[in-house]
Amino acid sequence: MEASDYCLIKTTTDTKENADAITKILLEKKLIACVQSSIIQSAYHWQGKIAESEEILLQMKTKKSLFKKIQTE
Repeated sequence: MEASDYCLIKTTTDTKENADAITKILLEKKLIACVQSSIIQSAYHWQGKIAESEEILLQMKTKKSLFKKIQTE
């Protein structure tokens, strides 16, 4: 396989419990090779206002060919 066969998927979630569940499911199903998680501060538009919140960023390393399966999970 070539480097171009792999990708990094990034997503955020609101709780450690959600982050842990996503990580466990995707690793157990061998859909990702590894995941890195970080607590981040996010700012965004919400209901006509600018909101800020703490989120957990997940960066998951995987094969491009597995993306649709990961998205479904």
